Amino acid sequence: MDIAEKVREYLDRGVRLVWVIDPEDRTVTVHAPNEEARVLAETDTLTGGDVLPEFQVLVADLFE
Repeated sequence: MDIAEKVREYLDRGVRLVWVIDPEDRTVTVHAPNEEARVLAETDTLTGGDVLPEFQVLVADLFE
């Protein structure tokens, strides 16, 4: 199954937040129901939004 299809499946089943981490491009794509996907670069901060309100990490730290 390709990644986009899997993300749609998760969101269709009620998952409120999906992160797709791409180690090759060193990005994180954030998916949430009824929202445009957001691509975060290494200089951005990944947060858990209202799903994990206390969570935050610099994207670059995921690739150390």
